[in-house]
Amino acid sequence: MGGLAGVIVFCDMTTSDKKKNILVAFLLGLLLPGLGLLYAAPWLVAGVASVFAIMAYKMFAWIPLIGSVLMGLMALCSALLSVTYARGFNRHGKRVPVAVASEAC
Repeated sequence: MGGLAGVIVFCDMTTSDKKKNILVAFLLGLLLPGLGLLYAAPWLVAGVASVFAIMAYKMFAWIPLIGSVLMGLMALCSALLSVTYARGFNRHGKRVPVAVASEAC
């Protein structure tokens, strides 16, 4: 019964009347670049960004000084993109592409 309750709660959290927290979106995007997009971005975008972030981190690890700077920039860009998607989710009530998320209603 506990597993079913967890599924019900998870499904309830994804309904359109639930607003996404902008601070949570920023922190997830900053701490988990690529994966932080799973919070509010469309699933395909989040999956592609996650694969890209993992590959980029692997490549940046080979560059001594510039690599760490690029990792930080990538984390900051991911955080800002997560905020954009969260704002779009709050505005439209569903996961929308970034072009729709950033336009005025």
